[in-house]
Amino acid sequence: MRFVWAVVAFVLATVLIGAGIAQRTIFMGPSEIQMELTVDDPEPYVLVDSEVLRANEGLQTLLVRGEGDLFVAYGRTADMTAWLSDTAYNHVSLDTAEDGTSTATTEHVDAAQPAEDGAETSGRNPAGSDLWLDSFSDQDSVVARLQLTEGNSVLIAKDGVEAAPTDMLVSWEQDTRTPLAGPLMVAGGIVLAAGLVLYVLAIRHQRRGRGPRRKGLGPLPETQPITTVAG
Repeated sequence: MRFVWAVVAFVLATVLIGAGIAQRTIFMGPSEIQMELTVDDPEPYVLVDSEVLRANEGLQTLLVRGEGDLFVAYGRTADMTAWLSDTAYNHVSLDTAEDGTSTATTEHVDAAQPAEDGAETSGRNPAGSDLWLDSFSDQDSVVARLQLTEGNSVLIAKDGVEAAPTDMLVSWEQDTRTPLAGPLMVAGGIVLAAGLVLYVLAIRHQRRGRGPRRKGLGPLPETQPITTVAG
């Protein structure tokens, strides 16, 4: 019976250790998900919907690359569309297919209303506006880590005169922690050790049962009557 329990322990240990290793390998997802934002016809401004940045779970990281001074800001969508109402811009939104996959699509938006008194519809530097909830600016590349909620959008530009950068990438950090991997492998190791102990005990028990035994004396030969010879 000890052999049976030892085999059961070995099988269970293999399952537990294998499950722990699988948690760290085949079942571990990617550390991040990425989505590129493309623009075919550059304009001085790019407006990115919050749906695009909320397409996946996790911290939203927006990477914008270009030449020169770059500007990224986020704020209420209504404020941004009103600020852009008299100029043309590119609008990036989320398109969800029937199979559930999502991609970013870009639409060119013309000025919704003409500028007053013949004022130019471009040339306004967004860095000078107080409508934004927060903004980021840097040379050649900007990394903005966001937690954008519904009703907010992101504005990307340079100085309002030059075309906005077209190299944009959104990424989402994914939780790749595997809290069960360690306990599973430890439990597997304990069960394996128990199986080895059971196996050793089973062998010792078997050897004792097959130890040398002294054979008893066989049946004595029949005695013959002693006869005497008369003298």
